[in-house]
Amino acid sequence: MTKIAVWSRNNKINFNEDKSRVMIISRRKRKENKEINVCLNNKPLQQVSTMKYLGFVIDDKFKFSKHITYAAKRSSKLCTTYQIS
Repeated sequence: MTKIAVWSRNNKINFNEDKSRVMIISRRKRKENKEINVCLNNKPLQQVSTMKYLGFVIDDKFKFSKHITYAAKRSSKLCTTYQIS
């Protein structure tokens, strides 16, 4: 992360620590400690198992079940909102 911080400073790009998240992506089935501590500008980043990026819900196993659930809920809301009489 130090290299990223130096690169962003040199290129005059600021990262928002409050909006940044960390996610470990793995297909391993073993149960192991998956907690890591990542800091950006001396502030720890929150580790998540799912995140939304460009309208897609991505989970830590790269499975689409969470995205399908999200899309189904969203489309059902639209269908009930715009019912044709």
